[in-house]
Amino acid sequence: MGVFHNAEMAVDRALVDFTAWMYGRQSFVFYWLHEYWEEGVDPRTRGYFLVDMSAITMGAILLTYIIHVVFLIPYLMKNRKPFDLKRVIIAYDVLLVAINGYFWVYALAHFSDLWNFSNPKNDTSDKAMAFINTAHLYYLSKLIDLFDTYFMALKKKNSHISFLHVW
Repeated sequence: MGVFHNAEMAVDRALVDFTAWMYGRQSFVFYWLHEYWEEGVDPRTRGYFLVDMSAITMGAILLTYIIHVVFLIPYLMKNRKPFDLKRVIIAYDVLLVAINGYFWVYALAHFSDLWNFSNPKNDTSDKAMAFINTAHLYYLSKLIDLFDTYFMALKKKNSHISFLHVW
């Protein structure tokens, strides 16, 4: 957790302070971008990578992604040949199949638990924590899915990048 967590928290704190400076700590905007997420956080996920932060930081990450795939990479690739990423994409696809296969098997094995809507925030049993850890890994795997669009941009297949890829 160490270095990544400290860097993540420092960036989060800087973005929160900037938002507070722009809108004021008592503003409606500051409440919805920061305080709302602090109040509603599940205490069992404190310290989880990319979970224990404000919506401001996640918004900054996604905005950076959009700037890269829509503007920066196409601009940098304008006068270059497309990258040959065939092997990288095959490895990427195999990785995603394995990751999503794991989640599918996990969901089948714990199907009855998935319908338990009375999951109290104070349940720290091994079963509950295993489910939370798996949900966190699933959440992180969605960030891995974003690389698909990077690959399209690096191969100069900008026509394949649709609205759904970016938003």
